[in-house]
Amino acid sequence: MKRSGFTLVDLLATIFILLVGFMLILPPLQPAREAARQMQCGNNLKQQGLAALNHEASSRTYPSGGWNVNYVGDPDCGFGPKQPGTWTFSMLPFLEQNALFMVGMTGKAEACERKENSEVLETSLACFMCPTRNEFQALPLGVTDYLNSNFTGSQGAKSDYAANYGTTVMKIGNAISYETPEDEITSPEEPTGVIFDASAVTIGDITDGTTNTYLIGEKFVYSDQYEQAGPGDKASMYAGIADNDSNSNFRSAGVLETKEWFLPTQDAAQTEANQGAWRGFGSAHAGSFGIAMCDGSVQRISYEIDGETSARLADRKDGHLLPLPE
Repeated sequence: MKRSGFTLVDLLATIFILLVGFMLILPPLQPAREAARQMQCGNNLKQQGLAALNHEASSRTYPSGGWNVNYVGDPDCGFGPKQPGTWTFSMLPFLEQNALFMVGMTGKAEACERKENSEVLETSLACFMCPTRNEFQALPLGVTDYLNSNFTGSQGAKSDYAANYGTTVMKIGNAISYETPEDEITSPEEPTGVIFDASAVTIGDITDGTTNTYLIGEKFVYSDQYEQAGPGDKASMYAGIADNDSNSNFRSAGVLETKEWFLPTQDAAQTEANQGAWRGFGSAHAGSFGIAMCDGSVQRISYEIDGETSARLADRKDGHLLPLPE
C-alpha cells in the first residue's frame, strides 16, 4: 500500500509560501510598531511635564537644572538652586520614585560629601528612555567622576530627553565654583530657557505663556553611538550642565542675537556636516520630535520648523507670543 504524506518538495514549497506571506505582512507592521513607540515616547513626556508642574506647585518653581556636570543629586539638599543634581533628580518624588530620591541621605547638606548613591546613578527609568532609540538598560558613560557621589562604574542611567536651556549656548554661569550649598548664586547672564544651572523659574516668569514655551523635549543623539558615550550623551541623567559636548541633559534652540540656530534634527550618524547637532533637540522618530510645553501639554514639532520660530518658542520672555506651528 502506497503511503501518503509530505515529500521534501511539498515541505519546501510550504515553507516558501509561509515566508512569502510573512514578508507581505511585515511591512505594514513596521509603521504600526513605530506609531506605538512614538505614542509611548509622548506618554513619557506627558509624565515628565506633569511631574515638573507638580514640582512647581510644591516648590513654587520648575525643577532646577542643578550645578555642573561633575555633580549629581543629593537628597539632603532638597529642591531648588541649592540642589546640585539636575532636573531629572528633583522630579523623582513626583514620578513615584521617592525611595530612589532618598538613597544616600545622611542628614548633612554638604555639597562635596561623597554620598553612597551609586544605586541611583545605575538605575534607568522607563519614563526617561525613548523605546525607538534605546532599550531599558544602563549605558556607557563618558563622565564617571562625580564630586559628590561614590559612583565608580563605567555604565549608568541616561535620559533620551533634555530640558530647555533657551536661546543661548551653555555657559555654566551659576554654579561652577560651588563648594557648599551656602555659596552665593550669581549669574552674569541668566539663560532664557526654563531649566538651567541653579535655576528657579516660576510660572509667572514665563511671560510668553506656558502653552507656547518649550519645557522638556526629545534630544538629538548620533545614531551610530546609541550604545556609546558620544557627544551630547556622555553624562548620567542625574548630572548637571557642561559647556562642551559632555552636556547631556540640556538643549538649546540657538542664539537669537547672532541668529545661529540649533535646528531640531532626526538622529543620524556623526559626520563633518553635523558636528554641532548634539546642541539641539531631535529624536529617533521620522518627521518630528516630541516636546512637553510649560503647561504640561505634549506637542510634536516638525524638523522643518523655522530656526527663529523654534528659538522664540524656547525663550520664555522674548515678548513674541508665537502660536505653535501646525
